[in-house]
Amino acid sequence: MTFTDLSSYEPAQWHWAFGDGNVSQDTSPVHNFPSEGTYHVSLVVNNLYSADTFCQVVQLGVSTTCNPMLQSQIMISPNPFQERLTISNPQLGGGMFRLYDQMGRLVCEKYLAFDITDIDTGALPPGLYFWDVMGNTGRAKAGKVVKTGR
Repeated sequence: MTFTDLSSYEPAQWHWAFGDGNVSQDTSPVHNFPSEGTYHVSLVVNNLYSADTFCQVVQLGVSTTCNPMLQSQIMISPNPFQERLTISNPQLGGGMFRLYDQMGRLVCEKYLAFDITDIDTGALPPGLYFWDVMGNTGRAKAGKVVKTGR
């Protein structure tokens, strides 16, 4: 897969993380993923004055059928969060919630009960995280949340 940086304001450094443990400092790298799956790809660009991050979920392989009704019922709150995340999923008991850091590393995984599941995130540092909820037919919904400090 070819990635292209479209950053403005004269970036001077690039750090790509592909969500599979591999990284690149190229401006527009080409990356071969090891297998089908969901990868959380992030790009951090720096210049003399600042840095900015862009993240995207990349789904490789056969995608699951979109179910808008199920997606609308899955809620992750609050966002931003501090110590706990709550997943509301009235029709997805037995699903799986997964939380990834900015480098695409899995930092939390929890089976979901019907209705509401609370997750303790006290051990995680502040930052941007990506999440997905998997049902029995594949990924039901994905997004991102921000953990703030106390």
